[in-house]
Amino acid sequence: MSGLAGDIQATPAQVVDRAIALKIARPGDRICVAGPSGLAATVALCRRGFDRVECALEATSHGADESGDLLLVVGQMTAGDLAATVRRTVRLLRDGGALMIQLASPGDGATVRNVLAALRYSIGSVLIDRAQGRLVTYTLNRPAPLRKAG
Repeated sequence: MSGLAGDIQATPAQVVDRAIALKIARPGDRICVAGPSGLAATVALCRRGFDRVECALEATSHGADESGDLLLVVGQMTAGDLAATVRRTVRLLRDGGALMIQLASPGDGATVRNVLAALRYSIGSVLIDRAQGRLVTYTLNRPAPLRKAG
């Protein structure tokens, strides 16, 4: 569904297009995609020429995989599911990487910030984009022990 209002949920392809337009997703970036619409967003990225893309279910170890430049969380979720998804996957990001989330409601931003604070991530910058629903991008700094791990 397309539109300009913040209450309209963008499709996964529209979220991908916004990430590209805002230069949050760039060719050559390693992009991890999570959330209930993660597979559709992964396909959209691949169709647009991105070849370092993976669906992320969970970060099981701090250094098992190469750290990502972007973690894209796509699809409507409850606040609890959103918190769990961020908690499970945020360690996939490199220090200074971007976390772009499609929020279902205005209060979800506080949910994400609370999870990040509990995991000791610091937020370097925030970009709020309402052109295609509610998209929020956080540039994150990893906690010191995670910086060393990868």
